[in-house]
Amino acid sequence: MDVLACVDGKVHYYEVKRSFAGINKRQIDDLIQVATLIRPDYAGFAIQNDANKEVLSDEEIRALREALWKVDVEFVLMTGRNKNFGFLYGDVPSNIGDAMRWSVWQNG
Repeated sequence: MDVLACVDGKVHYYEVKRSFAGINKRQIDDLIQVATLIRPDYAGFAIQNDANKEVLSDEEIRALREALWKVDVEFVLMTGRNKNFGFLYGDVPSNIGDAMRWSVWQNG
């Protein structure tokens, strides 16, 4: 679980990925399993970079949306290019194994 937040009385749960290449069947199944367990209002993927967008097909998105809808959870797909819900590349620190130098103590 990368992000779990309550905003204006709504619970949001997101898995953050650097690109679409980080999403596979296991990631999708895990998202559905956790969302079914905690029942947030919104659940989905937050993806920093639109690279490898073809990895997540429209059919998979439709199936994911339907699976979450069955447990009353709305699927959200955030990308760095979305103007309303997007975020910039520097907004999210790199993976821990990728020479992470971000710290709440240093950058706060």
